[in-house]
Amino acid sequence: MKRIQTDILVVGSGFGAVAPALRLAERGCRVTIFEKGPHIDVRKDLKQTQNPQYLKKYIKGLGGQNINFTFAEGLGGGSTFYEMVSLRAPSLAFEQVDYTGQRLWPAGLSRSHFDPYYKMGEEMIGVQQIEKDKIPKSGIAFSHLMKNLGYSCDRARYAVRSCIGSGYCISGCIFGGKQSLHLNYLPALYRHNVDVMSTTEVLHIRCRPGDKHNSRERQSSKASLSE
Repeated sequence: MKRIQTDILVVGSGFGAVAPALRLAERGCRVTIFEKGPHIDVRKDLKQTQNPQYLKKYIKGLGGQNINFTFAEGLGGGSTFYEMVSLRAPSLAFEQVDYTGQRLWPAGLSRSHFDPYYKMGEEMIGVQQIEKDKIPKSGIAFSHLMKNLGYSCDRARYAVRSCIGSGYCISGCIFGGKQSLHLNYLPALYRHNVDVMSTTEVLHIRCRPGDKHNSRERQSSKASLSE
């Protein structure tokens, strides 16, 4: 067992982890990130292949009778293997209610409250709407299909720069076109001396005996982990 003291412990290194980790580090917190999957160097480890053995090394699945999840294990999380589509949640999503009529979002919160944060994230990862002359033929065919079914179809917003169209987005872009977290958030974390530990699985987290929790004070925490 290895003991580590830190102000903030973040489990995972995907989109939902590195953004808050960076903002906390910018405010002076000592941040540690644990990633269960392996370290990934986009220049050395990624391959242009659809070989299932390669994909299974990083892309995992979890499911039950009613729902299935596909996720990635590795430094950068799903950002290394996703297809760059970066959308904002529609305004209607914030008005949704469950089967009892209870709002799924707190009253008073709307999409407009989150727009400044969407903008911040989009600027970090270089999100831009795809240009008309860059739409692939498959996308044009899909848009016509949607139109025939009575749906509108607009160009997607992508986190991509200088894409050469290799077609191996899911395998991981070796050309630096896909704006994965390896090209933006992770370098920023390293500049703030954030400890990022790959191949480290968090088994459980517990407070040290005698610690007093005070919301006005930052408390160090101890995590039990396996490497």
